[in-house]
Amino acid sequence: MPSDPLPSAIQSALAPHFDAFRSAVAGTSEQIRSSLAELDSDVGSRLAREEAGLGGFADGCIDVERFAALATGQSKLTAGAKPTLEAAQKVLMEINQAGAELNQLRFDGGDLLQEVHAALASVGRAFGAARVAELARTGSFRKKEHGGLLKAYPYPQWNARERRLAPPLVIHCSGKDLHAGALSLFLDGDAKLVLVVDGVCPPALLARLISPGIFVVQGDESAPLEAMLAWKGPGIAALVHDQAARFVHDPEGGASIAERLRLDFLPEAPKPRALGGLSAGQQLEDLQHLTALAGSAAAPAPASIPANGAASAPATPVDKLAAFLLARAHLDQE
Repeated sequence: MPSDPLPSAIQSALAPHFDAFRSAVAGTSEQIRSSLAELDSDVGSRLAREEAGLGGFADGCIDVERFAALATGQSKLTAGAKPTLEAAQKVLMEINQAGAELNQLRFDGGDLLQEVHAALASVGRAFGAARVAELARTGSFRKKEHGGLLKAYPYPQWNARERRLAPPLVIHCSGKDLHAGALSLFLDGDAKLVLVVDGVCPPALLARLISPGIFVVQGDESAPLEAMLAWKGPGIAALVHDQAARFVHDPEGGASIAERLRLDFLPEAPKPRALGGLSAGQQLEDLQHLTALAGSAAAPAPASIPANGAASAPATPVDKLAAFLLARAHLDQE
């Protein structure tokens, strides 16, 4: 999946998590390699013994491998597990060779849900390969039922352990195409999403994703990605332009949402235009929602520069409410 190069600070934050996933994939691949070596050794030794016992009687008349399986009580499926194990190992090797690029998606508009589902299904092939290998080892693999796991393993089928092990998914996207609310479907287990947003986007892009157990970061390249990635739970970060809201919601920050949410910058009401599938009115609602969650004491006033160029005094909650109402009136006239 093609993507843009990541800024070095973001690469540094993500690298340990990508490396941990690749290490787990490599470990599983090595286990499969050991199983293949053991299988080759066992089959070779067994066939040699059976051929010696049958002597010339077997030449051209008896399938020695089938005979050996019957004679020893070993199932035919176990005897034929090698191709399945090799196919699973091949998938794991491909995933490991892809490196961090596997976990990056370039979204250029269209159906965000479909694109993310496809990206995660590709990552999930690692889990599918591990499952297929285990099924092959135990003689439970059925190609018709399980073969598709090597091609795609959709996120809804991942179990709790797999959702904890998955590496972060980086989504490169244009702000005008992005409706982030749809991403709530993927915030489970230890799932982490990082949005690298190009251009202007809705000012409170991630406001609706704030909830008690989700680490949410919206800011610039200095945003605390490491803290979000270290959180043992779902998290999402968006790196946005300088006129979008900047905030951090840390689930461990306190008992109340006002304690957990730090609002560093709140922009003025948005211009009357749609972005990311959201009307200007919806963008305004998201800003109000963010302000309400933070509480009036924690929320900085929107920046305001009068005509003479001097900064105005900080707005009171009443001033902010008036500004929102005026913005609404302006939108109604458009």
